[in-house]
Amino acid sequence: VYAAFNMYWESLPMEPPVLECGRKWHLFADTGNNAPLDIHEVGHEPPLSNARSMQVAGRSVVILVAR
Repeated sequence: VYAAFNMYWESLPMEPPVLECGRKWHLFADTGNNAPLDIHEVGHEPPLSNARSMQVAGRSVVILVAR
């Protein structure tokens, strides 16, 4: 599990840790999105399109899970 906290009022780029071979980051929650895209059902989290970098909206939290 990886959590990115952006307490700044503007969007910032973040780099999740590099995972072991064969594992990918999946988006569990992003409080910068409006419902119903702010949280995903356990086991049905969409994979990140770019695991090297992501934008975290201002004053929001992103939670990723590795699978």
